[in-house]
Amino acid sequence: MKSSEARRLRKEMKHLKDIPINLGVGEGGSTIPKLYDYFKQIDDYIEELKSGGIQGPPGKSAYEIAVENGFEGTEQEWLESLKGQDGKDGADGKDGVSVVNATSDGVNIIFELSDGSTIEIPWPTQE
Repeated sequence: MKSSEARRLRKEMKHLKDIPINLGVGEGGSTIPKLYDYFKQIDDYIEELKSGGIQGPPGKSAYEIAVENGFEGTEQEWLESLKGQDGKDGADGKDGVSVVNATSDGVNIIFELSDGSTIEIPWPTQE
């Protein structure tokens, strides 16, 4: 890679913008262009990961895996085989509480609940 190419790549890679192009070392007077090429590959890979990566080939369905593992039957039969017996009903839950009345004393909204309790909430301000 030539120094001019390294300069172009440096502009594309934000995290490398402050690295000098030529340190005057190595073959041809500079090893930096090779580093820029390497870092460009890393940057491209990072961007690829950010964008969700490369789409791989479609995977096998669960049915196909079941067949490979010995299931014999159609896909519909396999779906039916996944259904188990109904479980026992659970215990009844507690009755809920509802609002049976709402009033205001000019400062608060007062909610009367079905269990006989009340909740007071200050009127919202318009400030």
